[in-house]
Amino acid sequence: RGTSPHEICTVHRPIAVDVRNGLLAGADCPQEFVVRRVFTFYQPEYYEWALGKGLEIPPVEVSPLCGLSQQAQSSGDNVQIIFPDDGDLFAIDPSVPAKYRSIIFRAAAPQGTSHLRWIVDGKTVGSVKVPYSFAWQVRKGRHRLVAAADNIESQQVVFTVK
Repeated sequence: RGTSPHEICTVHRPIAVDVRNGLLAGADCPQEFVVRRVFTFYQPEYYEWALGKGLEIPPVEVSPLCGLSQQAQSSGDNVQIIFPDDGDLFAIDPSVPAKYRSIIFRAAAPQGTSHLRWIVDGKTVGSVKVPYSFAWQVRKGRHRLVAAADNIESQQVVFTVK
């Protein structure tokens, strides 16, 4: 009595996880595949240590099985960038180690598309399969993004990283 905490713990937090792959469960994830699990959120300076010790780290990527795969192949005859949006502005968090600073690109492509290329500022940075998501290591500046499959390119999206 008299020793109970008065604040909510910010180190141990429950998050929704897709039980099929352990990634974050998006809002459109079927509830039968969602479970809430408590994870320890380490301070940035302890992140590498926790990884090295094999400790469980909270997932940061949304499960591609939560509706995105269906969305990824429902764009008709066009390639469409789902994320980021044209004009988006991203800020680099200096407390996050550089190798973990990324933007997850997402796209939709015509049914049967086997690979999709991500092109940033005129250079191909990755080639992916369904669900066509790609983690791009951020660089400061204004960037032009295009997704391409076969002979089809998406409309260009321009975003800025500060």
